[in-house]
Amino acid sequence: MNELNGYFLHDPGIIEFAYQLVREYDEHQKEQDKLARKNRKASLKFTKGRWFSDDRIKHGRRSAPEYRVWDNLVQRAKSGKIVLHGPWTEDFMTFYKHVKKRPGDKYRFKLVDKNKPYEPGNVEWVAPKGKLNGDT
Repeated sequence: MNELNGYFLHDPGIIEFAYQLVREYDEHQKEQDKLARKNRKASLKFTKGRWFSDDRIKHGRRSAPEYRVWDNLVQRAKSGKIVLHGPWTEDFMTFYKHVKKRPGDKYRFKLVDKNKPYEPGNVEWVAPKGKLNGDT
């Protein structure tokens, strides 16, 4: 006779009760997931083919060149093309505090040591040679 903690495993009533609990839990979980997706989508804005959460826009620097650099780095990191410093992937302002404002229009964002990830101390703004002060 199969017995587990006093319950008979072959008892169809107990088995049906267990299946019912599992079904109810699954339905509850589906509802919770649906609600979470709905709430998440309500807090996102779809812009230029991407979803953005409201908290990513509060810094007011979305049109800044530094933001475009950061957004490009985050997208490349998410696709696995580069390795980006962890806190930088989560928050633009954390990134901005390290890299500061771009010194001028001709400056580009550069990785110093290509064998290391994009992280504080391994990135800099550089100007193309011969293109500053009106040189061609």
